[in-house]
Amino acid sequence: MFVLKNAWRAVTRNKARNITFLIVCIAVSASCVVGLTIVQADEATKTTIYESQAVDAVINPKNQGSSKAAKPLGWQEYSQYAQTVQASNIQFTVYYYETANAHFTDLKPVGSASDLQLVGLSDSTALPKGPYGKVTKTEGKNIDFSGNSANSVMVSQPLAAANKLKVGSTIKLENAKEADKSVDMKVVGIFEAQGKDATGPAANAIYSSFSDFSSNGYDQASDPGDKGHELKVVFQLQNPAAYRSFKQALSKAGLSSKKYEVTSPSLDAYNRSVQPLHDEVGKIRIMLIAILAFGALLALVWLAFGLMPRANELGMAITIGVTKARIGWQLALETLLLTIPGLALGMGLGTALCPPAVRSATSLAGIRQMPTGSNLWRVAGTGLIVCLVLAIAASLYAAAFKTSRLYDSAPVASKQAADNSDSEQASEHSAQDSTSDSKASEASKTDVKEKA
Repeated sequence: MFVLKNAWRAVTRNKARNITFLIVCIAVSASCVVGLTIVQADEATKTTIYESQAVDAVINPKNQGSSKAAKPLGWQEYSQYAQTVQASNIQFTVYYYETANAHFTDLKPVGSASDLQLVGLSDSTALPKGPYGKVTKTEGKNIDFSGNSANSVMVSQPLAAANKLKVGSTIKLENAKEADKSVDMKVVGIFEAQGKDATGPAANAIYSSFSDFSSNGYDQASDPGDKGHELKVVFQLQNPAAYRSFKQALSKAGLSSKKYEVTSPSLDAYNRSVQPLHDEVGKIRIMLIAILAFGALLALVWLAFGLMPRANELGMAITIGVTKARIGWQLALETLLLTIPGLALGMGLGTALCPPAVRSATSLAGIRQMPTGSNLWRVAGTGLIVCLVLAIAASLYAAAFKTSRLYDSAPVASKQAADNSDSEQASEHSAQDSTSDSKASEASKTDVKEKA
């Protein structure tokens, strides 16, 4: 208890220096907890979170838009590949859409376009993932895919404005195979496209259910790849593992890897969303190394500047009989009284800062925002090792201390005293000489006066 009291007095005697070091300990510990938590989140995006992602898989010709591109797959090829995948015990669902240039009586295209485009959607899942991406409904309601309300369409906002259409209007759609036949299509909603296609092709798009699209012959009026005709079948798989099996099954079924590629728009979007986090983690790793190096250097400087000025204090304590072991224990306690509370407070502060730090690094849903027990133990273990190293270094300083250092200044003091004594004696001799000279001068003056 006596040693602990002395250690506490020594710590409080240099408040400014020790409080500064305590703050540094807290900052270093908190930074390590936050940094490791962000690194942990990044690792999760590459492993557990990635492997839990639902996957949309599509088959596209390579070199699309060039003369070397293969012909897009049609319904027959898709059906064959779907049967092969199903036979491989891979669970999947599909959604799809198909587009074709359509003929509507008394309906004029917007802008310089000469054709209107009918888009047949399989279900509501395909609506935000159609040929023009996400669309926003501005009026009315969505298409009824249940089949209870056939011959319903949604038109784009520019097309509705140009042709004075509104919710409830009726437009005539010509049959693709029999031009003399037409069907009345009811406008149930108006949508607005987003992005670069909003004022281009999307402005002349009319969305319908695929049943209406096919019942009017537009699925067979032309082939996928012809002008305005696109067929997109999207396979929905449970996770990336199923996606890898899906690609292997297609390869075994004869899908040419030279002509076609299997990609996942959903995984590509996921990877783009977490790429900023991957880039940030590289910087965080470097920053953690720099913080640890700076903290270690500052700890050594703090220890050195704390012990060196106390040489006389330690020497006098040893001279009056205090053992070096006891002094070493006191110095070790002085370091532990600052480093261990700094470590504990820093870990608590870092844990509290982890959620906002992770949210600022990524907006990915479901990501862990609190540090794991392993990371906390890692910080605590490393911190305790540093605390013990500093404590041992302080105690070794006491063990290696030599009492002879107390007398290193004695010869110098003796020499200075001797020099002072010589100076004083020289001053006395000078004073005596000056007195003698003065007396001789006065005697000379008296002799001159008497002779006169």
